[in-house]
Amino acid sequence: GRRAKGARDLNVGNMADSYFEAQSAKALTSDRTLNKLKTPRLSQEEVNNVLSKSKLKYRAEIHELNSDNKVCFPKWISLLHRGYSIITYGLGSKKSLIHQFHDEYLSEKDSVVVNGYFPSLTIKSVLNSISEDVLELEAPFSSLSEQVDAILSDIQEDLYLLVHNIDGPMLRSDKSQEILSSLAAHSKVHMICSIDHINAPLIWDQYKLARFNFAWFDTTTFMPYSEEAAGESVMVKASGGLQLASVNHVLAALTPNAKRIFVVLSKYQIENMEAHYQGIAFMDLYSRCRTEFLVTSDLELKAQLTEFREHKLVKSKRGSDGAEYLKIPIEKTTLASFIETIEENI
Repeated sequence: GRRAKGARDLNVGNMADSYFEAQSAKALTSDRTLNKLKTPRLSQEEVNNVLSKSKLKYRAEIHELNSDNKVCFPKWISLLHRGYSIITYGLGSKKSLIHQFHDEYLSEKDSVVVNGYFPSLTIKSVLNSISEDVLELEAPFSSLSEQVDAILSDIQEDLYLLVHNIDGPMLRSDKSQEILSSLAAHSKVHMICSIDHINAPLIWDQYKLARFNFAWFDTTTFMPYSEEAAGESVMVKASGGLQLASVNHVLAALTPNAKRIFVVLSKYQIENMEAHYQGIAFMDLYSRCRTEFLVTSDLELKAQLTEFREHKLVKSKRGSDGAEYLKIPIEKTTLASFIETIEENI
């Protein structure tokens, strides 16, 4: 037969040099950004006005599909009272469908509606709605776990929990899903929720799935995600306040030490925030971080603050005394709920 060719000699040294030379070369990026477009970015109100003028295509077919989905309502209410949670999936917004179910079957029942797509939503606000608005519990809670235990022990009547986008950005954390699953496992709590992300089932392990005890329903509606996608488009002007979804995403990539520095900064702001709050002085923050052994020098803190500024977590400005003042651009109550949520995960 034909003689096999010998292996080709490879110049390994030259290959390594070529690799590092390619990696050190400057990456070329396009300067064609959205800001250079002739059409300016629209405000959310302008976008809503434009969308309201557009007609819904295939209105008759979508209406027929919605009628088919509503046929399942009696089955939903039956399954809820047998210990199942209802989860809806499929293409299109399911918010109006769940609202119709609420209006027809739950209008006179104790119910809590959670908009999981809100960028400023926290699991703490969900628990507060249940404990304060429904159960009227006024005792202060030192942790989320304590609040959950108090809610579960106090529930005597049926409570319906309607969660739009349980896979939303602010509810995807393991802690949030653990709390929701513990609520759903209670015999008096009945959950109806929706998912839209294709990988949504990956946020649950077997333990959480067992507590949720989902009954899955394909409720494809082909309805537009008008409310769910509000503010998400890159063609929309960013709002003044920093969205908690963005903060949550950035903090997830930071080191535990960096997260603790952010918590120190947040706690000071929560305790001292008034009408004309200008922020915490850099040296004051350094002193507090040094006391908690988070930094060993001011240079180390400055390096961390630079990363915060790049991600727009912190704003800084010079005061009348020449000192640098640092401030987080988030409302006080929202920041307090958010910090209480992440503090247990650090």
